[in-house]
Amino acid sequence: MSDRSPNENLIQKLAAGKLFRIVALAQFCIHLCVYIASFIKLITIEAGGYYDVGVWTFIGITSGSMPLLAIGAWLIRHSLKISKKQRFWGYCFDILVLIWIASIGKLSYFR
Repeated sequence: MSDRSPNENLIQKLAAGKLFRIVALAQFCIHLCVYIASFIKLITIEAGGYYDVGVWTFIGITSGSMPLLAIGAWLIRHSLKISKKQRFWGYCFDILVLIWIASIGKLSYFR
């Protein structure tokens, strides 16, 4: 049996959910900032025309980023309701998105 009261379990679950929400929100904001910076670099600064490599690179970045942003928004919205297992996979998702963000930065600025 557990040594904790039901209130302590609830408080611990809410604290874990709030921490997850903060991490997911930070990841979402960083992703959005890098996505906007990618747009500025590839479309606005380079402005090579419709068939430029930068435009096609940004289209590829968009096709990968939009689903990730949608999943991130869902995780933020439901962060207090998800289970421990879902929260674990949410943290794994955040790590994968950070890797994706690093690759966006490399593609946009160091290609």
